[in-house]
Amino acid sequence: MFCLFQYTAIDCEGQNLAVAGRTGLAHYSMVSRKWKLFGNETQEKDFVVTGGLLWWRDHVVMGCYSILENRDEIRIYPRDSRLDNMFVKMVRVSAQVLLLNTLRDRLITFCASGQISIYSLSVKENHSCKLF
Repeated sequence: MFCLFQYTAIDCEGQNLAVAGRTGLAHYSMVSRKWKLFGNETQEKDFVVTGGLLWWRDHVVMGCYSILENRDEIRIYPRDSRLDNMFVKMVRVSAQVLLLNTLRDRLITFCASGQISIYSLSVKENHSCKLF
């Protein structure tokens, strides 16, 4: 059987599943039994997940390549908002993200350039994610 998903991630509680294919992203809630998809198909096709997918708290984190901006990025989408670039936190990275992982409130990335970066993650009062 041919699988269209290149990356998958499940949260710590086993309640939310995120999937990414050649382009785009979607996530599924086991509790509500509903998928969240991009409402704007253009936004979904404007990036390619290249370096993994994971959950941090109530956020989906991915290493990706922006086709529009012609650059590598880390993107973080909140679970409770619709999938839309209005709600995304994007951070430009110097090379393609190959791997990413979290430990507590730290995001660790390994890029194609051989660079390892450690970011501190936090949630602002309006529930958006901050990466520094």
